[in-house]
Amino acid sequence: MTLSELSSLRFATCRAVFRTYPRQVLYEFIRKNAALSSRPYSDETMRSIQKLTGKVHPSRGNALRDLVSHDLNETIDELKSIDPTYSPEKSLPPMRDDVIAFLEGELECKAPVRLNLSVVEKYPHPYERVSAHAWSLSQYESKIIGIPMGVYMKRDGLIPIFAEWVVAHEFAHSVIVDLPNYVTWFDEGLADFLGYVYYVRRVGKTADLSISVNYRTEFESYGKWYAEYDKLISNLLVCCGINFIKTLVKLKQTDPDKVDWAGLVRTLQTDPTYESLRKHVNAPVAEDRSLPPDYASVAALMTTPTLAYSISPEAYTVLNNILSDGRKTKSRRAFKGVPSSRWKIVGEELERHMLIYKDGSELGIYGGMNVGAETLLQSGLVRAQISTSEVNKAFRTQP
Repeated sequence: MTLSELSSLRFATCRAVFRTYPRQVLYEFIRKNAALSSRPYSDETMRSIQKLTGKVHPSRGNALRDLVSHDLNETIDELKSIDPTYSPEKSLPPMRDDVIAFLEGELECKAPVRLNLSVVEKYPHPYERVSAHAWSLSQYESKIIGIPMGVYMKRDGLIPIFAEWVVAHEFAHSVIVDLPNYVTWFDEGLADFLGYVYYVRRVGKTADLSISVNYRTEFESYGKWYAEYDKLISNLLVCCGINFIKTLVKLKQTDPDKVDWAGLVRTLQTDPTYESLRKHVNAPVAEDRSLPPDYASVAALMTTPTLAYSISPEAYTVLNNILSDGRKTKSRRAFKGVPSSRWKIVGEELERHMLIYKDGSELGIYGGMNVGAETLLQSGLVRAQISTSEVNKAFRTQP
């Protein structure tokens, strides 16, 4: 089987360098107007999406249309780079034993059972409507529900990079032993983190994981709470080291009451220091707080903001105008493409975010003492906030 149309689009929108925010808005527009489905990706899929470029209104300097057109073309370029023959059925099953060996080595504990991996079109009853792209059914749940235990991965939801770390995430649950002592933020966050490290160490580069970060922070349908779990575990690792995590895993399996899990997460959110976090564990903990280099690089990625400012399309255009004019420009030139009725509003918006400053009749890029706005813009930390209705306005209403 090849990648589906929706999987390919999801991969492309998460990998492309977008100027609009959030990615889900343009994703949903393309999905709907190109009539994409779970059909295998094909040349016809690409032609359907490319037809949308002809429906974008002629720009004439319109800020919103420029931005939407840019992101649509970025998505098309990423689609062209996808290998449509990628098959999770072929690439993932052989990874199972490798993944389990990696996880057991990292946590220094054995998985009590070996789960099978199944790539399915839909989940077994009564979980047919589960939206997650992968799902681990433990031995504990299996006995209660009567469904064979194992890791189930929905084929339509699997894309390159994403699939490789998700398989490690799901098997991590069997090593951490989530149920019956399930601690949501810890279990899910640690499973995520181990999946990321597995991908970096065995498969690819840390930068590849931006696909996951983009998906989890900009797609409502896949629980933005996971991004928060990732940050909590990353902060815990940075503050306390890998041995602290190993201790928590062992205590969760054998004596979970020795850990104040609620207090631990509360401290992580308010006062994340080793001394304050250590107070929530009533058991011996190894003093070594070291963190392997690949853990540190993943933690840095997970705790780096993906968005500093979401501004209006007109404000984004003004910043671009000033940059293209050499960091400083006459105010009239700075607002090229922005209706004069919006100049005051846009100017106030940018000043409020400390992204521009006034110098007589000229406007300059600012953005703070340490990071200039051009850096924020070029890195994608500043994006133009758009809505579905705004995207619809940027396209012709008639085919």
